[in-house]
Amino acid sequence: MSRVLFVGTDRTMTEMVGRLLKRNGFDVRCVIGREEAFSAIGAQSIAVVIADLEGSVTEGIRFCQEAKQRSTATKLLLISGNEKDEESLLLGGADDWLKKPYSMRILYARVQALLRQA
Repeated sequence: MSRVLFVGTDRTMTEMVGRLLKRNGFDVRCVIGREEAFSAIGAQSIAVVIADLEGSVTEGIRFCQEAKQRSTATKLLLISGNEKDEESLLLGGADDWLKKPYSMRILYARVQALLRQA
């Protein structure tokens, strides 16, 4: 089973999304913040990282770059509330992008698609 890492900033929301992903058959680990994410990526075999991090598009691109340095095999799906971020995040290293608010069905489908690419 492929390992999925969900990175958030809000513990309640992160745990809720993690439970929903687990119910859909994913082996999920949930962490809060960038530092926990980088530790998990470096220590475990992670197939897909889903990052719902607040901040600027520049911070999102930095997250992509550092995550890819730690594991080139990891696929990155970034979640953002700003449609204007899509192009920059995809060009900056994200493998996929999802706009808030999002449906769990679409999140599930996008993770499945990234796993097929892995």
